[in-house]
Amino acid sequence: MVPSEESLRVNEGVHGRIHGRIARSWQHRSLFGYHCWVHAQIPRWRDADGSTRMAEVPWARDGSGLTLELEYQCICLVREGMAVSRVAEMYGIYPARLWRVVRHWVRHARRTRRLGVVPALGLVPVQDEDGGHLLTLIADLQRGSVLHTTPAEGWEALLEARSLLLKGGMDVNNVRYLSVPPSLVHREVCLGVFPKARLVLDRTYIVDRIKEAIDAVRDRRNGQVHSEDLIWQARTLAALFQGAWDIGDTELAAGRLAYCCDRARESGLRPFEEIADFVEEHWTVLTAQMESGMDNGTVGKLLEQVSEIQSKGRGYRNPHNRIMMIYLILGGLSFDDPYRRP
Repeated sequence: MVPSEESLRVNEGVHGRIHGRIARSWQHRSLFGYHCWVHAQIPRWRDADGSTRMAEVPWARDGSGLTLELEYQCICLVREGMAVSRVAEMYGIYPARLWRVVRHWVRHARRTRRLGVVPALGLVPVQDEDGGHLLTLIADLQRGSVLHTTPAEGWEALLEARSLLLKGGMDVNNVRYLSVPPSLVHREVCLGVFPKARLVLDRTYIVDRIKEAIDAVRDRRNGQVHSEDLIWQARTLAALFQGAWDIGDTELAAGRLAYCCDRARESGLRPFEEIADFVEEHWTVLTAQMESGMDNGTVGKLLEQVSEIQSKGRGYRNPHNRIMMIYLILGGLSFDDPYRRP
């Protein structure tokens, strides 16, 4: 696999003259439980302008020290859920070195990715353990993939989403549905950024409030005579609210949601009365989500997966590593096998 002197052509066909070879080694994937290395003598030749060049090898990236096959195998293992530190330990690689491999291929895949048409765009805020803002995911809700992450929130994140689509050569008028957090729902300026989009609110924000309401009712039951009845009533209301999004017909689903609000007010449970107020305040965007036909749990699934990534990496002290893992697992990126034959 070492090129001969006759095969070396530089400067549009001018032959170079080999004047030496340098020994190089690359770690390959393990064979039969043993570490494997590829050793080669790489030729150097002098160019027509007097500069020295070195031949490129087809089995590894320049300056990597790992073969393409090993890098591809490591990327696949990390993408399937194995921790980077565990993969590095398995192959005897320093974790920092493997992180450089992950960053290289993630950035390469994002540069070569074609966004296509994004009819449903979502801003998904991610919180840290203390409830503070961590980052915002700009997601393609139809494909369930993360297009971009940003530390900005709210209005600034919305402008960044528009800039991302414009840089990708896309028309913002193709965005038909825009899922935003409740803080942006009543801001008509959102429609100025995406003029053809219809604002929607994902069911995840209702589900989170239902969980908080059940916890609040559970905390209030201590010392009350009919405490078990309160818990049963709270769980019944929670099931009614969540079942509204499982109905395929939009009109029936909206009617179920209105019925749930009436039941919540008749119950006398203040936490669920607040949920009814929230639903009525955001009625237009909630019913718009039902009419859109999108998966009504995409935002919740993304948040669960980000939480799993966080817990697996023990929080990721380096924020860039956290972002790389989000792109790798949730970005919908394509990584081709370097030795795949057509």
